[in-house]
Amino acid sequence: AHRIAVVGQGGSGKSTLAQCFVTEVGRALHPSVRLVFVLQRSDVMRGYRDLLRELKRILGREDADPDKDEDVRELVHALLRDEAVAHAWMGVLDDLPGPAELAEHGMEWLLEPDARGFPWGSGKTVVTSRSAEWANDQTFSSGITVGDYEADEALAFLTGAVPDWGKDEAGAAAVARRLHLFPLALASAAGCARKFKMGPRQYLEELDKDKKVTSAYMQKWRGRKRAAGEYPEEYLDVVRMTWEKLAVGEDGDEVQALLRKLAFVDPCNIPVGAFADFQLLLPVLEEHCLVQVETGDRETLVSIHALTQEVIREHFIDDSERAPALRAVVAALQAQMDTFDRGKSATYRTCTCRAYTAHVRAALEHVGDADAGEDAARLAIAAGW
Repeated sequence: AHRIAVVGQGGSGKSTLAQCFVTEVGRALHPSVRLVFVLQRSDVMRGYRDLLRELKRILGREDADPDKDEDVRELVHALLRDEAVAHAWMGVLDDLPGPAELAEHGMEWLLEPDARGFPWGSGKTVVTSRSAEWANDQTFSSGITVGDYEADEALAFLTGAVPDWGKDEAGAAAVARRLHLFPLALASAAGCARKFKMGPRQYLEELDKDKKVTSAYMQKWRGRKRAAGEYPEEYLDVVRMTWEKLAVGEDGDEVQALLRKLAFVDPCNIPVGAFADFQLLLPVLEEHCLVQVETGDRETLVSIHALTQEVIREHFIDDSERAPALRAVVAALQAQMDTFDRGKSATYRTCTCRAYTAHVRAALEHVGDADAGEDAARLAIAAGW
């Protein structure tokens, strides 16, 4: 494809994937590719000035560089359209805001309709973003959503990043499962373990300490000064920034209320019919890469990352909100269970067990004596337990 969007949550490996891809293209030296480059939002003008020097070298130009940033940008865009390099370059635009948010970040020029804008049609471009809107925008022909490692990839990553962990693969695998295979969380675990010389089981002990007794190791690690090139946030920070962004958006309160409910169900195959407002708010969750959607024959199913659920439960639901959220979940699941006819065993087994039983089980695991009491008991009976 000429244009590909790579989207996903912060820390899912979008930039790594895109940069490795263009590095391999450059290394292979395909005759059709003369130039590969990466422009990062965090330092985009430095990237443009470096790119200008390389373009002038390729094209044999010796004129002076413009002083103003906008003039540098326009010249780079013009040179990328030059017939000597047009259709012979591949670039990455890394960590872009959503298309509708470009103006507030001073990047509206990317989608300028004339020659002032980025020359999307003159080469091959990969965009990485936390906004799934890029994958749906008319500018792009295809999109890729980046998620978790596979279990064996996660184990290989951890034992490669922390050599001593290779002596306890079972412990390393337990860390991978505890962190739900998410790349940023695993990278953080590996860095913390190296710094404090922790084995995988000690790391789990520190990670799982009671929240009221903060681990000194974890506190020091999360408060560290970031090394050059290191991802700037922990996973908690990524979810917090998304949570705060949702709060100021349209329907912010409603979206947050829905996420609190989603934190208490099974992370996989959540039917959109489970909650009354799910279908209406789904586009917002999709845009922020908080959920993945699969359209089935009978119903649309949604998955949310288990690590996101955990962060929401532990950091974005206070004591006064937990019981109401759980009661709402139990009531919604009960309403769904009541629509099934237990007298028709085949229908009941297919609809209930496959679509809702995992969510009933997950909700009941979170219910305490003060949360949903009698409602939870009725739900368990309805589920046949």
